[in-house]
Amino acid sequence: MLTRFKLPPIDDPTNYWRGVTPEGLPVLRLALFADCAWREMEGWHGPHHGPGWPRVAGETLVAQHGVGLEVSVVTVVGVGQLPDTEADLVHFLRLTGPPDVLLLQTGAAHYTRRLFPSTEQWDRYRNRAARMLGRHALTVKRLKDPVVKRFRPNILPYPGPAAYAPFFAAARSAFPDATLAAIPVYPRLQHYHGDRETERVMHADLRAACAQAGVEVLDLARLLEPHGQSARCLNRLNLNTLGTRIVGEHVAAWLFERSCVPA
Repeated sequence: MLTRFKLPPIDDPTNYWRGVTPEGLPVLRLALFADCAWREMEGWHGPHHGPGWPRVAGETLVAQHGVGLEVSVVTVVGVGQLPDTEADLVHFLRLTGPPDVLLLQTGAAHYTRRLFPSTEQWDRYRNRAARMLGRHALTVKRLKDPVVKRFRPNILPYPGPAAYAPFFAAARSAFPDATLAAIPVYPRLQHYHGDRETERVMHADLRAACAQAGVEVLDLARLLEPHGQSARCLNRLNLNTLGTRIVGEHVAAWLFERSCVPA
């Protein structure tokens, strides 16, 4: 069995990243509950990629406004994994004070399909294979896509919107002065059978939940649409360097407009 040949863990450059906070500058604090969409992925998808749009947002805030951005990212692979109590919500946060902004960005796994199982060890095999293939990885992806489209299910079924309300309520209770917002999943450029409807339902559910909870929706699709594949990595979903810059600069302006900068 292939799984008997264990590969070492993939080095994750985001493990100890806490934002862009030059000494002597005031900071905004961002609590980000997200899947992998916040990473900059040039080439193939994987956890070996570093911080993406939050890094660009922090660099932009420093350059344009003299304000740093402290960031704590809590990994939430799917909607069903959202924390629903204050204790669970704050458990993994690593900020020096209450967040000024709390952002939610998760859900891509609900319309993602893979040829092989979605486990930590198989992710290592995928990562190693992509590194070996280099520029040929896209050719291999095109060959396997018809098989994945026809025979493989989504790696994480969408559980519905029930988890949103308790998450937003816990966030509002824990951080009453913070700005709460949600970023819908970036529209996928290539859909498998049925996934376009899943994407539509997820976006509608998130908007409805945000409207009910008084949470702002930060929709970035219109910014990315003109750039097509040139703003995405090989999976046609996650952002590459260009997409990361586009989103990061926009979010920096949004953060500065809606947050109280410390004196």
